[in-house]
Amino acid sequence: MASKLPDGSAEEPYAEFFSEVRAEVTRPTAEDVVDGILSGEISREEGVELLERWKEESREDVLTGLPNLRAFAEYTDRLNEMLDRSGRLIPLRIDSIDIRGLKWFNDRYDHEVGDEAILAVVEELQETFRRSSDYIVRVSGDEFVVVRIDDHPDDVDDEDDGVIKRLRERASERVVKGRSLELHVASAKWPVRRRPEVTLQESVIEAHRGVSRKKEEAGSGRDDE
Repeated sequence: MASKLPDGSAEEPYAEFFSEVRAEVTRPTAEDVVDGILSGEISREEGVELLERWKEESREDVLTGLPNLRAFAEYTDRLNEMLDRSGRLIPLRIDSIDIRGLKWFNDRYDHEVGDEAILAVVEELQETFRRSSDYIVRVSGDEFVVVRIDDHPDDVDDEDDGVIKRLRERASERVVKGRSLELHVASAKWPVRRRPEVTLQESVIEAHRGVSRKKEEAGSGRDDE
């Protein structure tokens, strides 16, 4: 019997597959290197060299600890390769999520307050997307992308599905400097119905363009954007 998640949904049947994809793109962290030095598994000289290389090749966002854009590019490439090799067709959903008004926090206060808003959103992302196949990445200062299994691949008009609605509600309950956090969200599906030539990467770009349009529609040139 499949285990249940906090929202009542069953854990997806692809957990092992996505675990393998993650393992293929996982790199040692700075903490791993330091632990290696302290345990004597690697020399101090080797550790310093590894830490320098880690800085240059890091796949981890420093502030949030989430995968960064470099890791995301590797993840989507590897995911494509493993899907092709396995012959599986797994419906995916890509959510592009932008923090509305992050510039307002940075300009009115300072970047520490902006960081507080970012970390609050990250907490809600991690509470919302808890399945082993959910992949959350910070792609820029105020934008995140989530790749997840599409539970309703046949629905063509479900951009604000139940998961996104819960995320918006949770974010709106978080208050930083007296201001509730709001999110712009745009989504894309992959594979695309009747357009099999569209790649996963192109669907990611579609979601990004969608969230950019929403930001413009919400008020191009406004101070809080």
